Amino acid sequence: MVKSPVRVTLTAMTSTLFSKCTQPTRHSGFSLLELLVVLLIVAALMVLAGPSFTTSLQNSRLQSAVGALGTDMAFARSEATTRREPVTLCASTDGNSCAGSAWESGWVVFVDDGAGGGTSGNGSRDGSETLLKVAEASSAGVTIRSHNFAYGNWVMLQGSGRLGFAEGGTFVFCDSRGIENAMAVNLNGVGHVRLAEDNDGDNVPEDDLGAPTKCT
Repeated sequence: MVKSPVRVTLTAMTSTLFSKCTQPTRHSGFSLLELLVVLLIVAALMVLAGPSFTTSLQNSRLQSAVGALGTDMAFARSEATTRREPVTLCASTDGNSCAGSAWESGWVVFVDDGAGGGTSGNGSRDGSETLLKVAEASSAGVTIRSHNFAYGNWVMLQGSGRLGFAEGGTFVFCDSRGIENAMAVNLNGVGHVRLAEDNDGDNVPEDDLGAPTKCT
């Protein structure tokens, strides 16, 4: 008796499929040893790059704080000359009023014109004086201190653009590395801002009077 060719073909196909299904599946990827080697290499690179990365991060934070305060000083002067009214920049902890002398907590810029029953040019936001700008707190680890201004927690620009109650002053930006890695900004009597320089080679920038700056 002749076997059906269809039945033979189906039997062969079934046998082939069963054979494929019973073959062990191979998974591609890393072995445990390879993964451990990669982790050790990454750890070694992090150890080598760690100090350099930390220094770069600290420098970046100082530069960011310097840029923010310098920009807002220039903004305050521009607003004062445009409005022909005193504009004050002061340290602030709540983003609304003047408080404390730790500028790293943030600051505000406002029109110090005595509007709404306030007192003009007193360095305090009272009455209904217009709030022009609010600066957020600086990055963690950064401190900002002011020196040589008539008052420690505020600076007022007159309608002429000149400083009120002072011939100049300095803002010093520090971190945990101390004064030798600090940055400073000098503000002169006519309201111009410039980055303080180290002119005597002691790695410490000089303030607006030519004296070494300090972090406290």
